[in-house]
Amino acid sequence: MEALSKFLQSKAKTKIVKFLYEHSDSDYSKTDISRGVKLSRPTVWTYIKQLEGEGLVVLSRKVGNTTLYRINLKSPVVKQLKKLEILGDHA
Repeated sequence: MEALSKFLQSKAKTKIVKFLYEHSDSDYSKTDISRGVKLSRPTVWTYIKQLEGEGLVVLSRKVGNTTLYRINLKSPVVKQLKKLEILGDHA
């Protein structure tokens, strides 16, 4: 539950995870995520690393120099967020 409480303290993390959850059928670069959530690229870079470390986001693949990410639907935290209806009922 510590990961869940850390997650809920950050609006930026919430925006990123919601975006990836709502678009879970695709993977996105950090730049695409930045545009999608309307946060600066440095902010997204910082939080993507944290979210990946917490297991909420996974590296999906690399295309050239670009790394693509997606939501980790198997994450217990993501499952809990869905139960709490913080992420909605998309996936």
